[in-house]
Amino acid sequence: DVDLVRVDSVCGSELRILCSPDRAASVVDALVDSGIPLVSAQAFALWRCSTLTPAEGYELTGLCNPLESGAAKAVDFNKGCYIGQEVIGRLDSYDKVQRRLARVRWISEVTADIAPGTAIFSGEREAGFVTTHVFDPALDAWRGLACVRKAFAESEVELTCRIGDAEYGLVVE
Repeated sequence: DVDLVRVDSVCGSELRILCSPDRAASVVDALVDSGIPLVSAQAFALWRCSTLTPAEGYELTGLCNPLESGAAKAVDFNKGCYIGQEVIGRLDSYDKVQRRLARVRWISEVTADIAPGTAIFSGEREAGFVTTHVFDPALDAWRGLACVRKAFAESEVELTCRIGDAEYGLVVE
């Protein structure tokens, strides 16, 4: 048995194929044989970086609100009551959104995995946090997305990311 499920999210609509693990290889083969293009997780992450598209578990977490995470288009400001409506409404009305989703590119060699939520800094000041980290073979560089304080979210601003004793440089694109 194979089930096809439509999922609507901030990233748009998608179809998910559900099957048992022992059928997965034959389902993938059938899709490829029929001409349906398959997209790797890396290619999808690179597309999200290029289009500033948030994804669940990366930008869409409890670390930032929908207006900071790039999901403002999914917020209905006219709908009736929902949890968090007043807070999101005030942030929007009074222009109090402190951070925004930004493209970043690492300018130093990255030798560690940089997980979503890893803090980034400008000097000693916290500037935000990484949400997505992916290698871009076309640029031969690591790229990603970050939720960055507005003061540091300008193009070409250099920031750092610290993992243990290592410090990695990155730049807002």
